Amino acid sequence: MDIKLVKNFEEGNYIPVNDQLLLQVVDANYRLGRFPGKKIFMLNPLTNERLEILPEIHKYNLANISYAAVSHNHILFTSASSINETQVEISYYRYDVSTGAHHIIHTTVADLTKLGNVLLLKAFVLDENYCIFDEITYSRENLSSTGLFSNGMGTHKMLLKEIQENKERLLKDSVIATSGIEKLIPLSGNLCIIKLGSPMLEELVFSDTAIQPFKQKEIIGIVNIKQFISELLLNQNNAFLEILDEGSEEITFPYIRQYDNDIVYSKVDVSKKIEEVIIYDYETKVKKVRLNSNITRISDLNHTYILNDTPYIIKNTDKNTRLINLNTQKTDIKLSGDVRIKFIRRDLIVTQHHVKKMFFMRKENYYIEVFRYPDMHHSIFKTRAKYKDCIAFFDDLLIFTN
Repeated sequence: MDIKLVKNFEEGNYIPVNDQLLLQVVDANYRLGRFPGKKIFMLNPLTNERLEILPEIHKYNLANISYAAVSHNHILFTSASSINETQVEISYYRYDVSTGAHHIIHTTVADLTKLGNVLLLKAFVLDENYCIFDEITYSRENLSSTGLFSNGMGTHKMLLKEIQENKERLLKDSVIATSGIEKLIPLSGNLCIIKLGSPMLEELVFSDTAIQPFKQKEIIGIVNIKQFISELLLNQNNAFLEILDEGSEEITFPYIRQYDNDIVYSKVDVSKKIEEVIIYDYETKVKKVRLNSNITRISDLNHTYILNDTPYIIKNTDKNTRLINLNTQKTDIKLSGDVRIKFIRRDLIVTQHHVKKMFFMRKENYYIEVFRYPDMHHSIFKTRAKYKDCIAFFDDLLIFTN
């Protein structure tokens, strides 16, 4: 895996599109109510060249957009125009990164004061011709957010869009339409991880008033996207799904991630205050379980990383940074408190070392180092820069700095 430094780019999100291009999303100098405008660039990380996508169209991050393929030639973004003081018409644009061709494939009207609060919009790009659009309405305010905070109980208006024929089909009376798609993560080929239903965890999850009875069914499974689309078209009550795990009134799944062949997710038993960290190899179908007891709040959850096929968690204190092996429950790596682990990928560990200003130094410094585990004494890459972000870009590791 080659390591490349990407310098001097604005704060923003960096999303792989294909093996040559990244999507870079940064703030623009205009707003729509409380929503900042966005500029979207196509970035070539090998040359640092970038091209802004359709600068004449005002763009906003009004919907969560997911893709069922790791590499794709089309992207979606949202724009909006005001209808009156509160209502806006939201347009979903599809843009071809190869040709620059673009058109609107879906529109909806929303109350801007409710958007991102009691109304959440999602779009799932299944393939070149099919998308799912979901409008989720919540019964309580301030519940839709990133992270692990509960979205509460929502009702879904879910549409399957056939782009070429410009047809929309309402999905209803199925577990997908009732619970909603919370996560869709591409694996390989046509396979994806799918997570149905929102996690029912809040920071004070074990107080008597924090948990409401489960009405949505949480399911984690694997889908073949082509079969998934066919089942939705032929019989939307029986969409193809290989179920890996199911929730209940006591069981919820706060997070799910993918590391190469491993699917890693958290399974919390609310009544027993126990978290199981599940590591499932979707190729060999081998499942490993690691326990984390005395869970009383969101911050107690283990955020697990896979390093050389071994599950680890990171514990940070002012004095040190520790990498704990979940198989042995022992500390395998202990670093000083001014060194933080920022990213883990396969056998690579990216760290940032903060050297504070002292009487013989005019200013503080930051150093980024990359180590190949288990050798933590000799870095394979080092530069003086402040870490901003890091992503695995197909076979490369891209480190973004100031």
